[in-house]
Order: sequence, then C-alpha cells, then structure tokens
Amino acid sequence: DAERLQRNLSLVRKRLDALEFRAPVTGELASLNLEVGQVIGMGSRIGTIHVLDSYMLKVDIDEHYISRITRNLTGECEFSGNGFPGHITKIYPEVRNGRFTVDMVFDSIVPQNIRIGQTSRIRLELGESQMAILIPRGGFYQSTGGQWIYVVDPSGSFATRRPIRINRQNPRHYEVVDGLKPGERVIVSSYDNFGDVDRLILKK
Repeated sequence: DAERLQRNLSLVRKRLDALEFRAPVTGELASLNLEVGQVIGMGSRIGTIHVLDSYMLKVDIDEHYISRITRNLTGECEFSGNGFPGHITKIYPEVRNGRFTVDMVFDSIVPQNIRIGQTSRIRLELGESQMAILIPRGGFYQSTGGQWIYVVDPSGSFATRRPIRINRQNPRHYEVVDGLKPGERVIVSSYDNFGDVDRLILKK
C-alpha cells in the first residue's frame, strides 16, 4: 500500500544520506585519499580542507637582510600583475641555505582565485630609497672576491683592471660603493680565461 511504500522510500533516502560525507567547515578540498571499494568508518580522515577565510604567505628572504626585517614591516604581494599590500606577522630566525622565512598576511584586499601553494613576488619596504651603483651578479666575483673588476674604456676597445668595494647584495645585483662611476661599463662574466692581466683588448 501507499503507506508501506512511503516508509520504504524514507528508508532508502536515509541510506543514501548515510553515503554522503559532510565536512565540518566550509573551504577548499586540497586532497582526497580514497579508492574504489574502500570501506570508510565514521570519523575517518579522508582528505584535507583549507579554510579560505584568510591567507598566510610564507616568504623566503636572503639572510643579508635579516637585521632589517621586523614584525609589521609592510610590503606588497604581486599577483597577476597587481600589487596587494600586506605586512609581516612572524619571523623565523633560523637560516637555511642562506635564507630565512617570515609569515605575511594581506592587509585588506585578497587576490581573487588565489590557490594554496601558489608562488608570488614580494616587495618589502626596507626604508627610504637611496641612489646606488649596481652591477649584475656574475662569474667575475668567483675570480676576484669582489675586490676588483674590469672596467670598459669609453672607446669600447679595451678594459682595465680597477679596485672596487662591494657593500650590499641581493640575488640579482651587487652594490658598488667605491671604484665605479655611474654609467661606466664593466665585465661581469667569468675571468677564468683572462689570467692575471691588468688590461684586456676587446675585439668587436
């Protein structure tokens, strides 16, 4: 009869509901470790969910800057060509492979479509900008220890050895505080094949 069919239908619905897994929080499913035919018990861990209410950025920084990094230092995170302001909330002082780690959070606006594990460029505001003479990092440093460099003559026909003094550095540049003038050209490639000469003749 209709009443019995209704009871059977309710029983089927309960069994179907029992097959559904509901997460206790709203978020993004990061992993799901299941196999076909696997028996899952109540309370078993079958995956990971990232709660997307807020994001934290892990930032690796060259150890050269460790003395200049402080909590609440502001910076900008670059996503899809746009900058999003943030600040440092925690500093991990341990240095590994010449780098240390800090945590950053966004100040207000969070990039759309951001994903867990995504990488980004970070620009930190370490103080007022200063004019400096920068040269690209290159193989010359291994030969000279940053004590001298070959400077190209304005004619472009030769280069002479000149003492310099390097101060700060980052992954792309050295800051030269003595021995070079703005606009002078230098040779930054390896000097292994040059010997210990004071002057190089350059062929065009």
